[in-house]
Amino acid sequence: GTVSYYAKGALVAACLDLTLRAAGGTLDGALRRLWAGFGARGRPVTEADLAAALAAEAGRPLDAELAAWVHGTGELPLTSLLREVAGV
Repeated sequence: GTVSYYAKGALVAACLDLTLRAAGGTLDGALRRLWAGFGARGRPVTEADLAAALAAEAGRPLDAELAAWVHGTGELPLTSLLREVAGV
């Protein structure tokens, strides 16, 4: 079947937010960093800019996760990330 990139994008965003929350940040925080650094100046945001904002928010690079979740075909780790953030 065909994968909806809208649905997958929402699920990847959820995975990113859960990963960032486990590290003490949020996806909102990463997006604010992007806006402050680039969007407010009218400069296009690149994939490298996104990776840098996510790394700054997480305290570590999320390149491997981002590549696997966006470009991969495997299942997204929503269940394990939800358990980690919930502490169960």
